[in-house]
Amino acid sequence: FSSLSDSLAKADILSTLNNIDEITKQINNNEGSLGLLINDKKLYNNLQKASKELEQLLGDLKDNPGRYVSFSVIGAKNKPFREKKAE
Repeated sequence: FSSLSDSLAKADILSTLNNIDEITKQINNNEGSLGLLINDKKLYNNLQKASKELEQLLGDLKDNPGRYVSFSVIGAKNKPFREKKAE
């Protein structure tokens, strides 16, 4: 236990805390990729919309695989995509 205590005493804890504080300030000031991702509501809304649309597309692909992948040699009529109404 004493060796662990000695190594912790030698660690520059103040410098580490200052680095964490600086990173937090940059995030809160919309600096860097993480700051922009966390603080940009428009980006958040766009990601939410894209996620919902992808979920609908995957559901439609599961329900109607023939609409996206055709195994017919002669050809088949494609059914148009219809968005499912929210439940």
